[in-house]
Amino acid sequence: MKRISISFIILFSLFSFVSSGFCQKDLNQDRNIYTYQQIHQNHPDGVVGKLSTTIAASFTSISNQPNQPVVDATTLQAELGWIFSDKFSEHQAFRILKEFETTYQLSVGFKYYLSNPLNKNAIVNPDGKIGSPIISVDAIMILDNLKETNSTTNYKAELALPLSPTFSIFAGYTSYEEINQRDVEKIFGGIHLFLSKYNTFDKFNNPDSPLDGIAIIIKGGNSEFGSFGKIQFVIPSSHSVTIDISARGDFLEAPFDKSYTGSFQISYYSGK
Repeated sequence: MKRISISFIILFSLFSFVSSGFCQKDLNQDRNIYTYQQIHQNHPDGVVGKLSTTIAASFTSISNQPNQPVVDATTLQAELGWIFSDKFSEHQAFRILKEFETTYQLSVGFKYYLSNPLNKNAIVNPDGKIGSPIISVDAIMILDNLKETNSTTNYKAELALPLSPTFSIFAGYTSYEEINQRDVEKIFGGIHLFLSKYNTFDKFNNPDSPLDGIAIIIKGGNSEFGSFGKIQFVIPSSHSVTIDISARGDFLEAPFDKSYTGSFQISYYSGK
């Protein structure tokens, strides 16, 4: 009887040891599944499930026809973005333009990735997965006079296509509810150049460019009232901060002549 009791105690101890090992293994697996990095992954628009914020300021010098005064304008903008999932994000912005009168713009939009840019085996650049289009759509409400609440709404659609780890192209169209003589982005397009590429193990460490390089965006377009050209230099300051400096020229029909704009922008990506 004593031998049976000892044997039973030994078997019970072995069973408890093995069971605790499996439980610990399951616990470790659960911990691996629910780590912060797996839930909140780096993304071309920031971090999945987290907010991004952008503030920007620009100055425009507007040159009219000969013997007409040069007019200056300033623009202030704040933008919020949210990445809902691996393939879908949304953003909204509020802009104040001060010129002859103050104009307010409120925009809401979304971006959809036809292929998941966070796929483990995907080859990517800061725009997304190579060879897979990205669709962006924005609705832009413009208030010329808040007291009378006059407003117009424009719609903008853009298609971007990453072609290599260092190169993308994009094109778009703006539908104007009431086009005026300063609107020159009816049809537009351009290229994104990235002077370095992501490491396989550190994709989207900064959403705009690898930390050891910068991005250059060249954009142009036109409408029946003129054309424009723009160049941007996108400089990653850290994993979560990007600085953007740009210059733009608009070449307009009479009574306007041309305008030149310089802009400065800072973006912050939370959750990094």
